Amino acid sequence: MTLLTLDTDFGLAVEPRYIHPGETVAKPRSLHKLDGHSASLLREYFQTAKRGLGVTKLNHLCLIILWLMDESGTIWFALEEAYSADHSGSHIHHPVSRVWSLPSKYLKLGHPALLSGDPKKARIGGEIVYDPDFGEHEWVISNKSGRFGPNSKKQPREHLEKAAEVWKQFGIDLDVHYLKPAD
Repeated sequence: MTLLTLDTDFGLAVEPRYIHPGETVAKPRSLHKLDGHSASLLREYFQTAKRGLGVTKLNHLCLIILWLMDESGTIWFALEEAYSADHSGSHIHHPVSRVWSLPSKYLKLGHPALLSGDPKKARIGGEIVYDPDFGEHEWVISNKSGRFGPNSKKQPREHLEKAAEVWKQFGIDLDVHYLKPAD
């Protein structure tokens, strides 16, 4: 895609208004680029919510997948993670739950942690969550991002719908949950 097409379909790439300290030193361990191989594995992972153990269904209900489209049009995704340095200086990564608060010793790795390079720019970002009561696909894509979502720029629903179409090109059907920009 050309830059003009990317700008039209997904919006201009913007830098985040802020970056948390942890997002400059750590990357999520679950970080992946959306491509044919990762999409195949992700489809299998999503299927475990329907035909898996109760353990996997509960995990899906609790965990958040962050996603974004970088300036070049590449989609990146990872579990929302937090990390903390232990006494030896190594980093301990932990998934962030949709329902429990994060212990204070952990730093959350948000959307900017999915990006490489400087400046860190993305066109659109959000979350993918499992919600069997929402829509027909049970997996929901949103533009919920404090740095690359509806309040980073006036973002129309069409940008999120176009992003969902990219996922669909990789065989991943998602229901769209659009969040409007604050007035």
